[in-house]
Amino acid sequence: MNKNQGMAAGCFFVCMGLLIFFSNKYQEKKNNMIEDNKSVTVAKVFYIERRRGFTDARFYFYYNEKRYESGKYIKNSGDIYLGKFYKIAIATNNPEYCKIFLEKEVKDSIEIAKAGFKFD
Repeated sequence: MNKNQGMAAGCFFVCMGLLIFFSNKYQEKKNNMIEDNKSVTVAKVFYIERRRGFTDARFYFYYNEKRYESGKYIKNSGDIYLGKFYKIAIATNNPEYCKIFLEKEVKDSIEIAKAGFKFD
């Protein structure tokens, strides 16, 4: 390996380290904000997209009569979640910070309606 290749490799590892560091800091901030300002409501999974190595599950929920959308990367195909309702924790001061619990399906229509969803 020549000097330029060594410098390039060093820069790459420093950049990757910084990316991981700041990503972890952002995730920690998000989790703390949810815990400090938590409200639990209901979200609906409306879209599943399989990609190489993971599946993107998109969901939406209502807070203060406004609709918010977010997503979660999952390891399985995701079809079992599509069109169903799940518990979600949100940060009341920034509802875009949220965490869905796909292991906690909500089937109670009254709870779903109270969360802002309409039944046709």
